[in-house]
Amino acid sequence: MSVVAADFNRDGWLDLASANVFSRTVDIHWGGRDGFSLARSWTCGIANPRFLSYADLNQDGFLDLVIPSPTEEITILWGGRQGFSKERATKLAAIAPVGAKAVDLDGDGWLDLVVANFWDPETHSGYVNSYVYWGGPGGFSLKRRQELPAIGPHAAVIGDLNQDGQLDIVFPDYHGPYTRSVDTYIYWDRRTVPIHPDIA
Repeated sequence: MSVVAADFNRDGWLDLASANVFSRTVDIHWGGRDGFSLARSWTCGIANPRFLSYADLNQDGFLDLVIPSPTEEITILWGGRQGFSKERATKLAAIAPVGAKAVDLDGDGWLDLVVANFWDPETHSGYVNSYVYWGGPGGFSLKRRQELPAIGPHAAVIGDLNQDGQLDIVFPDYHGPYTRSVDTYIYWDRRTVPIHPDIA
């Protein structure tokens, strides 16, 4: 479904992470002078992984891997000097997520996570809210999550669309109940009003 390339173990060589829907795994192939090999790979069982992304979410100097899955919510594999481990993972609640984007929306120095929720798994309606998990020194939590309406988006795109110095969120919507011709939702940053609780 997707592949990302990054130096996850900080050895100077790019590694590959792939989301494999049918084998229900995420595979890490460690890069090196001699290229890639099965002997230098690691597999993590994740049902139905979709569009991978990565970022240093906890500011420890290592990239973390964000795995959205319509059947397993959001899984964060925390990076480290020894690579990844299923024991060093965090689950974030979501509604059939297929994409996520890490960016510091509010300028507090911590990456936030924008989650694109695809549909209600029971009704298959795309009219479900997508999420912003606000980052901070205490990590992500349900208490610091904002919900934004969308219609079955596959991704979240972040950028300063109107050049006002603040980041805006675009959900390219894809799947309505009767049609796939639906509007794209743009959420404009209006930082004059607090949009999440202060970090304590």
